[in-house]
Amino acid sequence: MKNVNYCLGLAVAALCAQSSLGAITNLNAGESADLFGITSAEDNSLVGGIPAGGDFSEDFVIGDAAGNFFEANFKSRVVIRNDTGTVDFYWQIRDVEDLSGQVASVVVNGYQAWSVGVEYRPDSLGDIGPNSAFRTADGDSIGYNFESPAVGFPDESKHFLARTDATDYAMTGTVRITLVTGQFVDLDTWAPAVPTPGALSLLGLGGLIAGRRRR
Repeated sequence: MKNVNYCLGLAVAALCAQSSLGAITNLNAGESADLFGITSAEDNSLVGGIPAGGDFSEDFVIGDAAGNFFEANFKSRVVIRNDTGTVDFYWQIRDVEDLSGQVASVVVNGYQAWSVGVEYRPDSLGDIGPNSAFRTADGDSIGYNFESPAVGFPDESKHFLARTDATDYAMTGTVRITLVTGQFVDLDTWAPAVPTPGALSLLGLGGLIAGRRRR
């Protein structure tokens, strides 16, 4: 039963306020939010499976005018939720080299038609989670800010996520990784996708099978 079912009347107002802490924050177009982190122990809807090929990693280099370089690896991950079958998208900056630079923000694109919730996972590998997130006015871009501290050697980021109502995904998104000095690089990443008719048929069949098993 959801916590909201218990939030009836003034007597339990304090309990309702506490239950909202650490929750994934839904971001509408033009909104921003502070991030505090959430674990799978706090929210078991974070439990899911990584489909075959759902982890994608790419090394990148960002240079500045002085000839300094920032090198790292960017990981994109797809997680299919166990409870709903919808897709959560995860990202991480890892394998940071001992070179100049710190990451200030990561902005992913391809979310205009979808609902989006944001947070990061303090129970994941890594050292630093984003402090805040924002969604652009057109709803297409989701940004994660690393403000205090930014991500630089020898640290890696925690996994940060976008929760969506999508049931399919594709390598159609882009991501911009920007340093505190303003230099950036653009890479490919996973994004929500509309299922093909064949995939919708399989999804329907899977739902029927799951329904039969629960009886």
